[in-house]
Amino acid sequence: MKLLFLSALLALVAGQCDEDITISSESDLSQLSGCNSYSGQITVSNYDGATLDMSIKSADSIVVENSFQLAQINFGSLTTISKNFQIQNNTQLLGLSIPKLSSVDNFQLINNPNLNVILSTSFSKIGNYQIIQSQIVNLIPVSASTIKNIEIIANSFLIDISFPSVVNNTGYINIVDNHSSAFASFDSLTTISGNTTFRDLAGLRVDNVTTVSDTFNVYENTFTKLDLSQLSTLSKDLSIANNTKLDTIKIPGVSNLGGGLQIIGNSALTQIENSTFTTLSYIKGGVSLSGPFDNITFPALTRVDGAFKLNTTGTFSCNTASTQIRPRVKGSYSCTQPKSSTTSSGSSGSSNSPASSIVINRSSIGAACITFALIAATLFF
Repeated sequence: MKLLFLSALLALVAGQCDEDITISSESDLSQLSGCNSYSGQITVSNYDGATLDMSIKSADSIVVENSFQLAQINFGSLTTISKNFQIQNNTQLLGLSIPKLSSVDNFQLINNPNLNVILSTSFSKIGNYQIIQSQIVNLIPVSASTIKNIEIIANSFLIDISFPSVVNNTGYINIVDNHSSAFASFDSLTTISGNTTFRDLAGLRVDNVTTVSDTFNVYENTFTKLDLSQLSTLSKDLSIANNTKLDTIKIPGVSNLGGGLQIIGNSALTQIENSTFTTLSYIKGGVSLSGPFDNITFPALTRVDGAFKLNTTGTFSCNTASTQIRPRVKGSYSCTQPKSSTTSSGSSGSSNSPASSIVINRSSIGAACITFALIAATLFF
């Protein structure tokens, strides 16, 4: 008889731990009493307390959102989230304690503008990693070798953005608008499968990346050198724009560019030289170059399928470009330079076509990255 009663009690308790529930007050937390593991989604919404404490060890999903009185979250026993861990739109949240959480599929801290303290361990297993709009100064470390998507955006106190153990990135990377001195480093990273955007960084280390299967965007940074010396495969577009201190680019190993090439508005970049694109022989898309160029050299280039537009304000002349580059371009071709510029032969330079403006719009970045019309217009004959 006792055995039957115990079995019935266990079944009842198990039934309370496998349905989606919503919690709005401390009294609602009693619904989790006796649950070490929860197979449904726990949603905390419009919570009326200043502190949220849970003793759950594992769950499918935990969402804490729109709780404007909440200042501290304590999940001291939580080790595993099989699906989503989302902390979002909690404007007064200051601290998050997850000292044992090591495995999570989708980790999101979004729009918690006052969050500045996170007590955590390292993530040994993780899919998506998003920290957007907070005041944190240290990232939760990742010891996993494979990660899906990375978004680190608008964390104005965050300087050290480091993923030393990540080898394979199977999705996108967006690191944008953090502290003006932010340095992003990926010491072990070799493969990036999705769109990649780095913006407003003082330093970037991606020295060991060999393969980028989508677009690679470098916008409005203040570092002086972009080194992709190990990169051999770049399947789509490369855009390097408005990096005010950038004076050196090294991408010697890419022979075929699967999209277009855009290098514009980099006011310190005067040289595209032999070591910049040493083996680049084929560009499937269009090319847009604009800046104070004194030298432009593509030593191995044999073909550009898309449109080619050059605007040079340095000593490199349109006459030289017409001789060295234009014969390799299958699409439309144009070159502009100031009328007072001197050609390579000493005569006055002139434009081969009317000048055109090139603009990059600054917009919010999510899973999709910034695109540009010129390079999208590939295979233009």
